[in-house]
Amino acid sequence: MMFYHELVMHNRIVSLDLGRWFFAFLIVSLHMPMWKSFWLYPLARCGVPFFFMLTGFFLAEADEKKMWASAKKWFRLWLAYTVVFLFVGTVCDFILDEVKSWTIRDTIQLLLSGNNSFIDEHNLEGRVYGVSSLWFLYAGGGGLIFFSRTCSFFNKTWFKILMVAMLFSGLVLNYICRIHYNDGFRLVCMSIPFMYLGICVGKEKQRILSFNIQKILIGVVLVMFFSFLELSFVNLVHIPVQNCYITTIPLSLLLFMFFLNLRINVFGKIVQMFSHKSTMDVFIWHRMCLYFLAMASIHPGKNSTIIVFFLIAMVSFFVRKIFKRV
Repeated sequence: MMFYHELVMHNRIVSLDLGRWFFAFLIVSLHMPMWKSFWLYPLARCGVPFFFMLTGFFLAEADEKKMWASAKKWFRLWLAYTVVFLFVGTVCDFILDEVKSWTIRDTIQLLLSGNNSFIDEHNLEGRVYGVSSLWFLYAGGGGLIFFSRTCSFFNKTWFKILMVAMLFSGLVLNYICRIHYNDGFRLVCMSIPFMYLGICVGKEKQRILSFNIQKILIGVVLVMFFSFLELSFVNLVHIPVQNCYITTIPLSLLLFMFFLNLRINVFGKIVQMFSHKSTMDVFIWHRMCLYFLAMASIHPGKNSTIIVFFLIAMVSFFVRKIFKRV
């Protein structure tokens, strides 16, 4: 048997690629109906942290120059997709006679969070559809700029304390202050701290690979149990949780360690057939895809997650294969 968690091809660790697909699917389930999605909800909430950690993991040994180059790549992607989504959304609104005007508030929202209601929200048959998840690229680029300027401080005690404070800042605002923070704050409470967590895992990779995967899995199950208790408590007392629950932090770390240590054979060969960039296509296009289906009067209902996920994955697979050959 081949241990695919040790196989690195073109900066790809196949077990982590499997994790990409797993969490891409779960992120889709957060935004549209699926059978029994409640039981997957704690795992789905770890999707965005996983992708931020993955970025940090592969940049664990990067210098300032490489961090800066990665940041520019993320912002170029964000800008390109923003233009595409702006154009497509405007055309759709025109077709549906739902024309709206760009406001100063939209400009401020875009600068703060990388997204706004003009690009994201579209009316169709009395329902508002959100179509954009581009804040992830904006916050990721911002996080990489931050690290490109602070990478020399990674091992400093004060910097580690700062990262912990950032990690829990969103929880403090939601759980203690009971307030909603602006979406732009996700740079502080999501992007930067989870990227740093990934960097720490990357620096301790060899040590983590020696962990017993059965014990990691037991940890995942235990934290999942407390996650459902937390969900019940949050719903009972109406805490305005936005992006991250308390148990999301340890669960995200344990799941990342699980996939890093995972040994796979048959699935590894299947995963290698797909470009890992296709998971980003799923992340970016899944909400727009549901909107397109609704425009075509196709309403998959509780099958939406499965249909949208496989539809985008297949289109991405064939398009990337074609462009690779050209």
